[in-house]
Amino acid sequence: MVKLSKLFAVNSGNKLDMNKMSAGHVNFVGRSGFNQGITGKVSPIDGITPYPAGLITVALGGTVLSSFLQTLDFYTGQNVVVLYPKTEWKPFSYNDLFAIKKGRRLTKAEMIDGTTPYIGSSDANNGLTAMIGQPPIHEANTISLSYNGSVGEAFYQPKVFWATDDVNVLYPLFKMNSATALFICALIRNEKYRYNYGRKWTLDKMNKSIIKLPVKNDGSPDFDFMENYIKSLPYSSQI
Repeated sequence: MVKLSKLFAVNSGNKLDMNKMSAGHVNFVGRSGFNQGITGKVSPIDGITPYPAGLITVALGGTVLSSFLQTLDFYTGQNVVVLYPKTEWKPFSYNDLFAIKKGRRLTKAEMIDGTTPYIGSSDANNGLTAMIGQPPIHEANTISLSYNGSVGEAFYQPKVFWATDDVNVLYPLFKMNSATALFICALIRNEKYRYNYGRKWTLDKMNKSIIKLPVKNDGSPDFDFMENYIKSLPYSSQI
């Protein structure tokens, strides 16, 4: 276990009341367990600067301990604390970290029963939509990432599998384990809002996309930090 204070500086939040604020464009984070804790949008308040994107909010009341990475600037309500990471973050392109390979189309009529996981463009059950008899086409210890359908849904795949043609597969160019993969998957999912309204996250766009990761003093990704953070979470032993 790692103490939270070793990873983050804890700020008490704004302690604002959304009902007393005007509607606007700044996210307001309350004690909800849904929609990243965002309960509405409010106007900026003179003298109170919103928190910047890239911080984590934690509910101390309501849906207690609901925690979310905030991707846009925000205010907070009562009993919501804000976590500032003590390590610096740096942007990396996907193709610096992964070799990205496409899935392959397989119709239901072509499927036969078997034991190979079939990963579809789904946001549930780790992307698993069927078990098929065709041999796997992708390796284990990779990340499946939907670029069509449920765009931006990313899952760690611990076993060899077949991926549909609506899914790209990220092959790590570094030593990845389940903990670091889950950390990265969470960050990827927070980018899916960029591809709403039918926009596809195509292979070309994905290769050029940017992901921010914690880094070491030399500027390289701090995979030890990512692993230790995941292992510090409740029920991490079940991973």
